[in-house]
Amino acid sequence: MTRRSRSAPRVVVALLCVAGCGDFERGHSSDNDHNFGTLCTGCHWPGSESLTLSGSVRIVGGGEASVLLHTQPGGQGELVAEVPVGQWGNFHSTADIEWGDGLYPSVMSAGDTRHMPMPTTNSECNICHDGHMLPYLTIE
Repeated sequence: MTRRSRSAPRVVVALLCVAGCGDFERGHSSDNDHNFGTLCTGCHWPGSESLTLSGSVRIVGGGEASVLLHTQPGGQGELVAEVPVGQWGNFHSTADIEWGDGLYPSVMSAGDTRHMPMPTTNSECNICHDGHMLPYLTIE
């Protein structure tokens, strides 16, 4: 009887994550989409990179954007976090974020700002904004 190593599947998953991520430390990868719109925590689970905020933003016409978290709706109240969107549209943070009863996300570019009208305690934006349940986050 041949015994298979129980660690082999973990090694394959780790290699797939590294291959899919590209340059994770800089917030973007060397490929064109870095799994845009997919669930970031599918590969970057708690304990590996410990993401505290992650997702994807489609920036129409290119340019730069940031995701902001405020304590009040419409970009009001205290700014709790500001996370830049990488060149391929993905963003992530590993900073400690106190979600409390919820924070109000906004996406801001040079010419546009979009506010989520209700608070969230969910740090994985692509859970809802997956192109099916809700549209992808899009900004001009």
